[in-house]
Formats: sequence, C-alpha cells, structure tokens
Amino acid sequence: MKVRVLAIVANIEIVQLTLVPSDQLLAEQSRVVTACSGQLPFGELHVTLACSSPLSDSHTLPEPPTHIEFVDTAVMAAREDKSSTYLRVSDSSQEQLAHYVRELEGVLGVQLSEESRVFHVSLSNLTGAPRGSIAKVWDHPVVPV
Repeated sequence: MKVRVLAIVANIEIVQLTLVPSDQLLAEQSRVVTACSGQLPFGELHVTLACSSPLSDSHTLPEPPTHIEFVDTAVMAAREDKSSTYLRVSDSSQEQLAHYVRELEGVLGVQLSEESRVFHVSLSNLTGAPRGSIAKVWDHPVVPV
C-alpha cells in the first residue's frame, strides 16, 4: 500500500512525517478498530522518524520522500497497560526513511537514528492518542490482526 507524505513535522520533541491517508489506509484502520475490541483510531496518521530533535528556526530541512510503502497486514503489540496496532513500512521504504534520517542528522549535526527502529504507522490504541501507544513497538511480540 502506497501512501503520500503531506509534510515533515519537527520540533524539540519529535520528527515525524504526516501522511495523507489513502482510502486503502483508512479502510485498514477501520478494519483493525472493528476487529480489535477497545481500540480507538488515530486521527492524524504519521510515521515517527526520531523521538527528539534539536531543531531550531535556522535549519532548512531536506525534502522528505513523497510516498511511503506499507506492508498490507496490520499487527498488534500488547502489554498489560497498553496495546497498539500498526502497519510496518515496507523494506524498501525502511531503507529510504533510514537514509532520510541520516540526511537530517547531517543537517542538524546530531544523531537521531536508532539502530533497531522499525518505521511504521500506528493505526489505533486504547486511547486514540499518540501517547497511548506502546513506545518502540518493534521490541514487543506482535500478532497479526
């Protein structure tokens, strides 16, 4: 599934790409929320690139990729107090985003990349809010949804 990138959002807390939700992505989000009891959908779909940023107004950021490919099957990661459903970015787009993060590092002069990061778009969680998601979902066992 190919999704268009709307914008890069970067502030002191986070660097993320805001997505233009395709009909296919919205349908998958709806399917997941229906299939997973208690899950609430995210309103603004995005891909987090880094969890902190030394961004200032003096930085001109390189243009992000225009599209990101996702795998077709959502998965759920869960622990006692939280659960998150998400679509993993495809292998080719994982490489593209990792390269983009390295470009950002060159512009900002700091390390943003995490060796183990798996880029993904969270579709839902128990609150519908980003802070309700499991941090580093790739470190948790998953089940297909």
